[in-house]
Amino acid sequence: MYDAANEQVRLVDLDGYRPGPYVLETDRQYGSRRFMAPEEFVYTLGRTARVLLGEAGHWRGSAASEQVVDRATADEPATRSGSVDAFAAAWLDSRV
Repeated sequence: MYDAANEQVRLVDLDGYRPGPYVLETDRQYGSRRFMAPEEFVYTLGRTARVLLGEAGHWRGSAASEQVVDRATADEPATRSGSVDAFAAAWLDSRV
């Protein structure tokens, strides 16, 4: 939210909102590395590439790189690249 009078931007997480300062009562936030499967990182990288390079029909990369992103963002986790390293290797190969 933007406070025009004070020229300040304030971020509000409506799902986890509670009045007052936020105090982390655990050693990590939910969704941290410890709770994420490798293909979730791959999915995040794939979605980031999709957002930056264009949705289907408006893709600004090569056909090969779009296939890498399609695999990374597949609905079925088992069909995604098994690791960030595998995704990165496929991405680099697609740029050749």
